[in-house]
Amino acid sequence: MRFFAIDVVLVNGRTWNGPLIAQTMNLSLDPESAVRWKVLGFLFEASTEQLRAGAMSLEPGRVKESAEWLVRHDDEQPDPRDVVARLEGPDLVARLFAAAVAARWSEEDPNLLMHAAAAEDEEIRSFAQGLLEDED
Repeated sequence: MRFFAIDVVLVNGRTWNGPLIAQTMNLSLDPESAVRWKVLGFLFEASTEQLRAGAMSLEPGRVKESAEWLVRHDDEQPDPRDVVARLEGPDLVARLFAAAVAARWSEEDPNLLMHAAAAEDEEIRSFAQGLLEDED
């Protein structure tokens, strides 16, 4: 159910649905890798306005910090070293959000997405590999 609910939020979520979008972002903590994979797709496809509304509604913590970092990089190109450090870091949430940044910037810098495609996390690796295959 959580898996499919993410699509509903992506398609129907508006800026006034910040708490609902925040709940979707919090699914990056879900124990099921398939749900986390779907959240990664949400983070890639969501509009900046959706991401901003969700980030503003999150409780302080690692998801909020990662969400704010993601939103900031919709307006400014990320430092590749920072993205790679997060992709390789110990926090799964930070790795998921870093993979979303890599995917959102893949047209400008495909190297970050290629790095994500070699990630140890199955959900990140398969998501990035799928995007790279779509680009071919």
